[in-house]
Amino acid sequence: MAIQKRKAVTSAGSLFKVKSLKAKAKEEEVPVESEEAEQTEEACEPVQLVDETELQNTRRKELKSKPVDDIKALVTSSGLSLGKKEDMIEAVIQHEEKVRADALAQEAEIRAIVVAKKQELEKVSLPELTTLCKNIGITGTLAKAARVEKLLTQWQEDGGVDKARAKKSHDAREQELEALDTDTLHKLCEKAGADPFIKEVMVERALRKEAAAGHFCPPKVEQEDELQQPSNKGDVVATLIATEALRKKEKEQKRQQEEEDAEKRKELKSKSVDELKKLLSSKGLDATGKKDDMVEALFQAGVQEAALAARKASLKSMPIEDLKKLAFSKGLEVSKKEEMVEALLSHEAKQRKDFEEYQAKVTDVLKVMHEELEAKTAAELKDLCAEKSLKLGLAKPDRIQTLLQDAKDNGEVDKRLSALGCQQRKEALLAMDKSALKSLCDELKADAFVKPIMIERLLEREMELGCPTEVNEPAKKKARTSKK
Repeated sequence: MAIQKRKAVTSAGSLFKVKSLKAKAKEEEVPVESEEAEQTEEACEPVQLVDETELQNTRRKELKSKPVDDIKALVTSSGLSLGKKEDMIEAVIQHEEKVRADALAQEAEIRAIVVAKKQELEKVSLPELTTLCKNIGITGTLAKAARVEKLLTQWQEDGGVDKARAKKSHDAREQELEALDTDTLHKLCEKAGADPFIKEVMVERALRKEAAAGHFCPPKVEQEDELQQPSNKGDVVATLIATEALRKKEKEQKRQQEEEDAEKRKELKSKSVDELKKLLSSKGLDATGKKDDMVEALFQAGVQEAALAARKASLKSMPIEDLKKLAFSKGLEVSKKEEMVEALLSHEAKQRKDFEEYQAKVTDVLKVMHEELEAKTAAELKDLCAEKSLKLGLAKPDRIQTLLQDAKDNGEVDKRLSALGCQQRKEALLAMDKSALKSLCDELKADAFVKPIMIERLLEREMELGCPTEVNEPAKKKARTSKK
């Protein structure tokens, strides 16, 4: 539907004519109303249409008598395509028919607008009409019909017809756009040069999706394959016996591990400082500090290496189908066994690193909370402990430690870190351009559009351009015809 901005061909004044009132007010009240009613009925009568067929036939004869060059000039001026004389004549006739139909439709539209405005004014009471007349400088004693006529004339002079037509066109286009889906509206906005996005909305929706996916939750280190726990189904005595056997096995494994750890520490302590530094450097670790610190660093590195080797051996020993299930559950690509083992080890290493980084952040938050609590009096700390039903303690340091431990246990620290992470992520998203945010929203399956805003901005842009925007559909390929 086209947005018409050009002025009406036929003015509203020619559609609604009223003779000037010259008689005195008392003499004109009844006669004028009667006279104007007759003129209004005359103005509202439909325009008598000419016989279109007869008109076309006459025009066809006239065009056929013209030289081809004159026909071509007429076709070109009408924006039509050149061709054979007969085809051009028919094209001109059809074009002129459309022009006449458009003019009649426009005239009918203007007529309907004027009549509607007149009926609107006629429904207004005489006192209100008098006030409206005074507002535009019309005074004196006038009948209701005369006031309606003057207000209607003023409304027309103020561009009331054009404004009404523009609003009607705007409302129709708005309804047309509301019926479209957001993808089509997006294409229209791109073609018209209208920005369909609101960055803040895109950021908030992306954040909600990421929060729902657990991006701001504390990281967890997934437990590696644990020993199979005995089932609690079946014979209770058999279950107790199995549980006891498992407990003894775990106890023995723990004892053996402690002996191995003690032997390893003893071996490291027997080395010189230079030897310890070389070992630390070979492992990419800090080779400074006291000897006991270097020993402990090497011991912990050895523990991690042993755990990694044991985990790798455990994964390699798993049946291929179980390994595939495990990789799939972690969101990893299922491939060859060696590749899946390495991918799982890398995934678990990243989890451990994220967990260590998170614990460092927890320590930072606890330091801040410690400073906040230090600023309070012992009595205030006691009240806080009492509100949380915690141990009151005797000294201020004891109460601070109690409150800090409670904040860590009840999730208050995690909430602070989650809010901090969300705010930092929001700032990062706001720094992104809209195209990157759109890609992120698509990836997260978050709606990047606000349909009413898209429609509003598209309408504003189309008003600036003076025409509606249409999506060009790709041309259909013509079917090939075989030549025999």
